[in-house]
Amino acid sequence: MSTAGPGGRLAGLVLAYVVLWTLGLAAGFWVLAAVVLLPALLRSRLTAVSGALLVVAAALVLSAAIGSAAGYASVDRFVGLAANVAVWLALAAMTGVVAASGPDELRRLVRAVLTVGTVHSVVAVVAVWLYPTLLPVPLLARYAGSLPPGVAAFTTDELVVHGWLDGSVLRAVGMMGNTTWSGAVSALTVLVLLSPAARSWAPAPWRLLAGVACVAAVYLSYSRATQIALAVALLVVLLRRLWRARRTGPAVVVAACGLLAAGLAGFAPGVVEAVTTVNAARAGSAESRGAIYTATLDRLAELGLPVLGYGLKPRGEGLVASIATHSTYLGLTFRAGLVGLLALLVCGVALWRTCAARSALPRAIVATVAVWSVFEDLDAGHLVPVFVVVALALARLDRDPAPADEEEPHDRHDVPLRHVPVARPRPWLALAGPAPGPAPVGPGERPDPAADGARAGRPPGGGPAAAAGPGAPPTAGGGVP
Repeated sequence: MSTAGPGGRLAGLVLAYVVLWTLGLAAGFWVLAAVVLLPALLRSRLTAVSGALLVVAAALVLSAAIGSAAGYASVDRFVGLAANVAVWLALAAMTGVVAASGPDELRRLVRAVLTVGTVHSVVAVVAVWLYPTLLPVPLLARYAGSLPPGVAAFTTDELVVHGWLDGSVLRAVGMMGNTTWSGAVSALTVLVLLSPAARSWAPAPWRLLAGVACVAAVYLSYSRATQIALAVALLVVLLRRLWRARRTGPAVVVAACGLLAAGLAGFAPGVVEAVTTVNAARAGSAESRGAIYTATLDRLAELGLPVLGYGLKPRGEGLVASIATHSTYLGLTFRAGLVGLLALLVCGVALWRTCAARSALPRAIVATVAVWSVFEDLDAGHLVPVFVVVALALARLDRDPAPADEEEPHDRHDVPLRHVPVARPRPWLALAGPAPGPAPVGPGERPDPAADGARAGRPPGGGPAAAAGPGAPPTAGGGVP
């Protein structure tokens, strides 16, 4: 199938991220995606998902007037707003493309995402392994110091953060511009690798190696929220498969959940102590996020009932990042008001319903992104939103018949189904009558022609007639058996 279709262009765009990042232009990926997919968005039929995403983009644009009146207007702030709007527009176009694409184009998209996610994970692991030697990419890294922070994050060749835990631990950044974004993309790639559609991407040994690289990148990101979200998602997928794959599945799942609850209760004090120790050894993310959230809520309270937000993200004094960051839900309320937040929640519900499938993977991906968005920004330029589109593609492929190399075993048994004859009782009100057979022939009527060899006095199949023998009358064919 040609890549000229919308689905082929979408897969090509995802693959182009590697080229853009190598050049140092990855910050423009979502703007490029919005421009390339805009014709497809205009032609596509709006779904609940794409419609809600467009409402988010519109709310951001309308809110910019309030932010300008509040004194937040500047060139770089409007550039950031345009980049955020481009993410929501491109995401709406991508969901529309997936809804109109065939199975081949959907599998091409899955393969493209797996390629980019694996390459990113390998880059992240290699960068930590070679540190302090820097990789020679991105090519425009020497200009990163003169670029705005949002662009420089994807242009710098410093792919490792060495300031965590007083510099004693190295955190991988990879191709995503931030350690937390890096871990999220690798974690979501692990989930996609478990799907039947991944079998068309690479043989099992290569998929295993890719999974190892992705898991290593998740670990090296040291993003606790990402690691917990991945562990919970894998556990849910495993329990769902156990529940559906065996007759004793429900009992096994209930027992496993009981053991898990007992283990969590037993190890909870140790986990709390470990988290406290980590936060005490560094400027913990809990403290930095708390300061950003407090400043965001203080500015938001000035609007009273924030039907619309400020549209623009102001910088805060003494904060590690801008106000209205590090939480998609709170940040979007600040920037797009209650209209934008409600539209995002509607989008989430529609995604959850649309991703219903035999496999738990599509919904696991959606849930992972939703939980991760509590602590991070979804529209900041990384590739996490693409995995929401992949979840839709996997759900569609799971509902459609799979090709021979992607067949999954039956939900309840790993044996083929066979026909079992059923003896049907005779109806109570059936009247007694002659045994079944040919209808009687009336005067002047010719009998219906017999089937096959029975016309010559033989049973079907050409064998000798049942009444044939010495003294039997000759047949119309000259008595030839």
